[in-house]
Amino acid sequence: MHAPQGVGPEWAHVRPAAGGRGCGAHGGAYPLASSLLWSAPAFPRCMPKVEIVSNENGPNLVLVDGKATAALCRCGRSKNKPHCDGSHRTAGFTAPHAVVNVLP
Repeated sequence: MHAPQGVGPEWAHVRPAAGGRGCGAHGGAYPLASSLLWSAPAFPRCMPKVEIVSNENGPNLVLVDGKATAALCRCGRSKNKPHCDGSHRTAGFTAPHAVVNVLP
């Protein structure tokens, strides 16, 4: 089985859900095995919501479907880079709050 145009061979094993639509989160296979599955709205509903929230005077939080999955250092002083270890508190780091939506 060949992957659709523009999709790497690592996805070639993925089979479409019954009826040719759906994804793992909605009871079927991921919609990568058939080019018919790339049309909206079937594909976007399977993507998680990913946001990066820059906390005021703190780390970047990576949120996947509203759950924090990582806290990344913004001050440059962490001993556990790229992860935050709280060093910004003693470093006098200041930065504004911001939100970036990576995937809707």
